[in-house]
Amino acid sequence: MQLLVRPDPFQDESLESYLLRLATANRLESYRLLSDSIKAWLMEHDHDAAGAFPLELARVNVCHAREASSLRVRALKLVERLTANQTLPLLRLALLHSNTRFCGDHSAVYRDGVEIPRSFLRMDHIPVCPQCLAESGYIQQSWHLKPYQACVVHECRLIHSCPSCSRALSYVRDEELLRCTCGFSLSEASFEQATAAELEISRLVSGHIFDSDNPLLSSTSLSLRFGAMYWYLLRYQPEFANSEESYADAIEYFENWPNCLNQELSAIEDSADEHLVEAFNKTGFRHLFGDLLPISRRLPSTHPAKNFVLAAVIAFFRELVDRHPKGKNTNVADVLLTVSEAATLLVTTHEQVYRLYQEGFLELGFMPPLHQKLSVHQPAFYLRQIVELSQAGVAADEVEYANYVPAW
Repeated sequence: MQLLVRPDPFQDESLESYLLRLATANRLESYRLLSDSIKAWLMEHDHDAAGAFPLELARVNVCHAREASSLRVRALKLVERLTANQTLPLLRLALLHSNTRFCGDHSAVYRDGVEIPRSFLRMDHIPVCPQCLAESGYIQQSWHLKPYQACVVHECRLIHSCPSCSRALSYVRDEELLRCTCGFSLSEASFEQATAAELEISRLVSGHIFDSDNPLLSSTSLSLRFGAMYWYLLRYQPEFANSEESYADAIEYFENWPNCLNQELSAIEDSADEHLVEAFNKTGFRHLFGDLLPISRRLPSTHPAKNFVLAAVIAFFRELVDRHPKGKNTNVADVLLTVSEAATLLVTTHEQVYRLYQEGFLELGFMPPLHQKLSVHQPAFYLRQIVELSQAGVAADEVEYANYVPAW
């Protein structure tokens, strides 16, 4: 088997769009005919890889592989060689699995150097820009992203359903680039002017460089932009974290950064004694401040220099400890952190926290059972001690994780 025609890919084109154009360019009536031929060819050359190559367009991208995504990658690398001239760009266009976990334990995908929260991907439908389809005839990867709501080139809203039959658009499901299944030409669809907010959020997630004091807009890292936006949704609008609403609210929130966060945390600090069940030195950090530390840890970097949210959180708790010196009575600076929370404030690993305890640098807030390892999620270490240790200056500025105690 050989694909004689290799259309040039567009830099921002999705893998599924390119495969549909590849089928059309080689005079195949449908993507299913292309995938059947590819599957048969793979069966002859690599049986394992053939089993990892799906026939449906909706499942072909690497990020959809539930198990052994390496086999899906191997299959695509073999398919890349099926042209008579240059190698196909399939892996460059693909969405790959990522080991990154945004905001604690939320999965991500990876494409062209950018980490994206997986929940930001549209799954049930893919909207389009009629003017882009009329001009270039392909689907942009950015249209797959929920925050991308308007075409930044034509400044119009994306259309989400067919104007003729009202069916939700999904070229991946229908395997049609330019038409709805009812036959309506999407490039001829009417469109509406986008609002300023819709354009701003769409430019934000498409990599536009802003001259702004807003850290969400001024960041040059797309991965950090996605992470900070996801952090806002999880913390303040969790009911919308997997929807297409409220992304513009994130931009407005960070306009007053970090004062908006400091005011919120100061209010919790001032009223902390009203929420106590036990003394401060018997109370877990999460009881007062919720999941602030876990969701601030990876955006996607764990280093404050590359994570302005974590930098502001660390700065606040350093000042909190300074405001509440140790005295006869316990205070809010004496609350207990888990291993995971301590690692976040120390910008280090769980292993380093355990080592700091074993070497006597950290004191436990309770008497542990004999011969039982301290749980990662059990409140154990005083906030005051963790902050004072972090201020000791032993953390390195250039590495992702600080190394407080040398390896054995």
